Amino acid sequence: MPGYILHLTAAHMFLDTLPKSDSLRRRPDLQNDFYIGNLLPDTVRNKTASHFWDPRHLGRMVIWPRPEEFRQKYQDHMHEPVYFGYYLHLYIDKVFFSGYLPQIVEYLDGNGHPAELRRDICSVRLKKTGQLLTPEQYLSEEYYYGDYTKMNTWLCEQYHLPEDLYPAHDSGIV
Repeated sequence: MPGYILHLTAAHMFLDTLPKSDSLRRRPDLQNDFYIGNLLPDTVRNKTASHFWDPRHLGRMVIWPRPEEFRQKYQDHMHEPVYFGYYLHLYIDKVFFSGYLPQIVEYLDGNGHPAELRRDICSVRLKKTGQLLTPEQYLSEEYYYGDYTKMNTWLCEQYHLPEDLYPAHDSGIV
């Protein structure tokens, strides 16, 4: 999912679902670690390892994380807020890329047939309007990235997202 603001919003919304008695909801220090964990996967340039991508899918236009791989690798730490926040990030990305995105766009090859591999994609069809875009247009501020940029201010104000987060310690997530 593009943008750290959307990840912070998802984390905030998750915290709001917890009972008021839950320590993660009551303690700002634990919330800080949860938010930090939620942002960690996107702090690297190459997201192959941080998002637990399947190496067989690296040439695709859309790749989603495998949160179950993270959960298995760090099963003894899932009770720690930073790990649980990291897991939530991967889960939200998976839902976004495998569930939501295919409902709104379709990637097409030069013959207008559906395509998955980045090298084969010549156009992107917006399902709502039928409009065809080049991949460059689609991945621009006008479309894919621009929609998120427009929402950020509203989300920050609506959800009172944290502005200052402090990594308390090295989480050990690699």
